[in-house]
Amino acid sequence: MRAVITALALLLVGADAFTARTPMKMALAKGSTITVLGPGNKQVQLLAAKLACKNGYKANLLIDDGELANARTLTYGRNYARAGADEPNNVQFAIGAEGLGKALSKSDGIILVGDYKEIPQKLIDSTVVAAPGLKRIALLSEHGASKGGGGKTSEEYLKSVAESKGFEWSIARGGLLKGGGPGNVDRGDDYGLDVYFYDTNPELNSFQKDKFSDQYLMGAKISKGDVLNVSPFQKVMAANSMSSAAVGVTNRCAMAAALVQSLGQEACTNSDFGVDSIRGLAPPTQRSWDEAFATMAETGEAATLYIEGEQPAVERKSKAAKWRDEAKERAGLDVDELAAPVSYKLGASTREEELVRKQIIGHIIPGGFALAAVLKGVNVFNFFESLTA
Repeated sequence: MRAVITALALLLVGADAFTARTPMKMALAKGSTITVLGPGNKQVQLLAAKLACKNGYKANLLIDDGELANARTLTYGRNYARAGADEPNNVQFAIGAEGLGKALSKSDGIILVGDYKEIPQKLIDSTVVAAPGLKRIALLSEHGASKGGGGKTSEEYLKSVAESKGFEWSIARGGLLKGGGPGNVDRGDDYGLDVYFYDTNPELNSFQKDKFSDQYLMGAKISKGDVLNVSPFQKVMAANSMSSAAVGVTNRCAMAAALVQSLGQEACTNSDFGVDSIRGLAPPTQRSWDEAFATMAETGEAATLYIEGEQPAVERKSKAAKWRDEAKERAGLDVDELAAPVSYKLGASTREEELVRKQIIGHIIPGGFALAAVLKGVNVFNFFESLTA
């Protein structure tokens, strides 16, 4: 955070922070240059920059010099990082005040990733001043931030600066962030960050939640305005849910994609919206995003819908079944690749039904903990401590 502010403060030298510019009213077209920065979740920043490049933008990302190798590895993998250079169509990492200044000077759009707290006004001022061609800025905020507190202060200040300087703004709100990796590695998915994101997570519980989120919760539900109220009970559900959608949970891939989309969607012009994750085995397509934002503009709410062929087929065999087949092959026995399993778990009759039932159970468990906490008459956030008291 301090490094970001320091780098931006140096850019103010010789610039007038209060000079108005000619209004530019237009969504960003493909090929535009954007810069991603901010004090908030670094994985979301990496994802936003990577997805922006996939979406046809030229993306820069502010990074500390000491974090450059790790950032490249998380974004594109170890082999890419070993080369020690940014390829032309990939994320361009900006280091320090000089690198950031060059990036912002050519930027048409900015993604400002907040940390769900108040963002220093100096950071907003410095960013805007260093980007004379700025057309739109997208801010990551939190569900409920407009109701009060530091988040509301930052949002209101950004809006006032945008109005005085003549550029557009959009605010994308998220909940508890999960996921962000490539998805089903065995299948060859590359939806988010590199598999290095999973490999370097030391917390087994967090690792499982991230991985399940990336395999089953890639869809998005968007709501116009700041309308989602997450209760304490729902927060416990969100914190403990794995592969089932819960109110207040936002996949990092979906959050980053929504930020990128908000730069180019007319429906996001000077408006805010919330993002929640829903079931989906693959990220929404551009068609799906376009339809969702158009529907949201009309009805206030929409979900990214899939059509045939946009989601990978559910594999008929579980990983355990595949391992058994591999053991048979090593033993020289015949294996029928097309044969369905003899039976499915949880009384299911198909592989699809088995997966859904597993996800339902994964959703019930955190709900049970939350309900037990309520019945016990304790704060749901201190429930586990109360069990050992």
